Amino acid sequence: MADKVLEAIRSLPEEQRTVTTLFYINGYSQRDIAEFLEVPVTTITNRLRASRIRLKERTVTMVDETLKENAPDERFAQEVKAKLLRSSYGLECIEGWRWVPAEPMNVARLRAEGQEFVARIYDPDTGTGRINFHVEFIEWLQTHGLGGETLVPTAAGKPYARLSNREAAMLLALDEGAFLPVPFEAADARAWGEFTGRLHTCCESWQPNERVGALLLQESPTELLDEACHLTAASSSGRAIMEQWAAAIASDCDRLIDAEDAQPVHGCLWPGTLLKGSSGLKVVDVRFSGFGPRAVDMANAFRWMYWRDDPTRAASLWGAWLAGYRECRTPSELELRSLPAVASLWNAYWLIDQVDMAMAENARKKDIRWYIDDHCTIIKAQMARRGALGE
Repeated sequence: MADKVLEAIRSLPEEQRTVTTLFYINGYSQRDIAEFLEVPVTTITNRLRASRIRLKERTVTMVDETLKENAPDERFAQEVKAKLLRSSYGLECIEGWRWVPAEPMNVARLRAEGQEFVARIYDPDTGTGRINFHVEFIEWLQTHGLGGETLVPTAAGKPYARLSNREAAMLLALDEGAFLPVPFEAADARAWGEFTGRLHTCCESWQPNERVGALLLQESPTELLDEACHLTAASSSGRAIMEQWAAAIASDCDRLIDAEDAQPVHGCLWPGTLLKGSSGLKVVDVRFSGFGPRAVDMANAFRWMYWRDDPTRAASLWGAWLAGYRECRTPSELELRSLPAVASLWNAYWLIDQVDMAMAENARKKDIRWYIDDHCTIIKAQMARRGALGE
């Protein structure tokens, strides 16, 4: 039966075959297809009607079920997204497009009309609440001189575009500047700490219209750590480290969640989201942001201090970071005590992400072990600092 369906689809004229695939398999609306193909909506309606007549009503169901297994490749889907994005934002042309699969949403870097942009593509599972929060957060940061990206309104003046009935996208222009260098020096660490303190202080009183959780502590730390432990089966040494420290990490994270008031946080502050310009640091990439403990942002700095490779240098850099942070805000004792655990939870998160990706790409077992051992040895070094205040 599947062969008959495919044969019937192949027999359609090319124009009808294209719209049938986009409408029934990819889930695009007739309006979206019309914009992509640059024809009137009535033309799409007529082509769909003609294809249904050819296939007969009884065949449409088989087409929907069978062609999902033979859907267009990812490159074709990206071309459709690029075309719809161009139309939604009134861009004359997109000169370059680089798709970057990422969590918790996909990202595209593009060049249009001589400018560089970032597009963030939100799928239905993300929900409108998160994209609306991100819109408000980006605008709040810009208002307070902390944001390094600016929302580009759509041709209709809206903050983000609907690419289809399944996806939404925001377009952002980046400020000039280079990302914080790695490795960084004490002056950069202090500037990073001061910037984080400013961000936390300016967000304390902010009450956005949408309230969503910061992604790291949105789910149970225990569940995330259980998954990480399961994935460490390929490395006996890595698994031993996770089994040794998982309960302590979960306990410290739960204590923080129960005791600390949540406020808007960036959620993923690290050198790759901090732009260093002539006027100081600015932040980009708010996709992990939401309400959560301030320690989520602080722990990201803590885990970038080279505790495994050079503890002495790490302590010096952390002291500089903390001095900068204290210029704006004094962290609580509980926040400081929780940092090794929250930083280690971050490593567990990225361990899962990297191992899953490696397994999906059929990576060699020794390569998977490398990811596991890398994150687990960092966790061991960080948790060795447990209980140390202000170091």
